[in-house]
Amino acid sequence: MQAGSARTHEWDRSASWMEARGGWVFLPSGVAAADLGLGWGQSGEGFISLTAGLELRPWPRARLSPFLRGEVGLFGEPEYSGYVAGLGGGLALRLGSRCSLRAGAAWNAHGGATGPVTYYGGLQVRC
Repeated sequence: MQAGSARTHEWDRSASWMEARGGWVFLPSGVAAADLGLGWGQSGEGFISLTAGLELRPWPRARLSPFLRGEVGLFGEPEYSGYVAGLGGGLALRLGSRCSLRAGAAWNAHGGATGPVTYYGGLQVRC
């Protein structure tokens, strides 16, 4: 679960944003992971998204580790329904073998428009 703020278009104000993701590590070293997520936000007239993501973590067992991620999926708002794609990254602080705090940002595009831009933080728990 992650939460933060998002701005759907350059002319919109930033507003609250939340996302729930489920995924799996597909390399034994933990360097790469894939996930699916459902997000929603209140910027503009509100939006919802369903995305698949790929994340790279160069030092997955380090106490403080950067991550880089890409996402592609579906995006819906009152004026547009279609694709969304984006790149983002941030830092993860390991709290234990299965838990970390994360903070980052992502830049996205949908329907030829830049946005939503998201700033987020969250708690990641690996089961």
